[in-house]
Amino acid sequence: MKSVKTSELKANLAKYLRLVRSGEMIEVWDRGHPIAVIGGIEKNHGFTTIPPLKNPADISKLKSEVAKAPKTDVVRLLLGHRRR
Repeated sequence: MKSVKTSELKANLAKYLRLVRSGEMIEVWDRGHPIAVIGGIEKNHGFTTIPPLKNPADISKLKSEVAKAPKTDVVRLLLGHRRR
């Protein structure tokens, strides 16, 4: 396991992430104390992928209705609010 100070980790994050990706564990130190361990995740990390019930391309066929709000004069409302 490699040890690195937080300042070094920030300055060279891409380098340390490459090490993690290759299987290395990184111990992070701040002011002389270990604060974290960075390690890769397993391919099977407990999540299950559920396939869609319908073809995702069919979403373009969905019809929606846009709610029609009454016309409001926002400037008039703000001026009225400021006068109070």
